[in-house]
Amino acid sequence: GETTATVTSSVDERADGGRALVTCRDPYPCDFWLGWFEGLGASFGRALTIGHRGAACKSMGKAECVYRLSW
Repeated sequence: GETTATVTSSVDERADGGRALVTCRDPYPCDFWLGWFEGLGASFGRALTIGHRGAACKSMGKAECVYRLSW
């Protein structure tokens, strides 16, 4: 059977930058998303600061990972 994947985000854009909270509930490992976020920032010419809640992590057996991005 197929695995359902859900990615949700909330974004707060300001003149001096912005931030986003992204929740990934999917079969992809943390490193996949960390690399994807870095590439996304680079494609827009922005360096992202990426925070990852280790306690709420798929690598720890949880159902999702939560990332805090700022730029």
